Amino acid sequence: MNDTDEVIAEIRRARCEISRRYKHDVYKYVKHLMRKEAECARRAGKRQRTHPPVRGAPPTRTSGAVR
Repeated sequence: MNDTDEVIAEIRRARCEISRRYKHDVYKYVKHLMRKEAECARRAGKRQRTHPPVRGAPPTRTSGAVR
């Protein structure tokens, strides 16, 4: 295995761990990232960045089932 393969393997391990940590729910992960961004902005003394809604985003999940 060369250095590039080792780096790619480490990235894949980290990606799998992050996915597992948020129970493979991208919405939970994005929510976490947005909270962290707001926290860092507060610490830096900056205004909190607001995110516009994403076009074509699926509706908010309420029961886990998509209609």
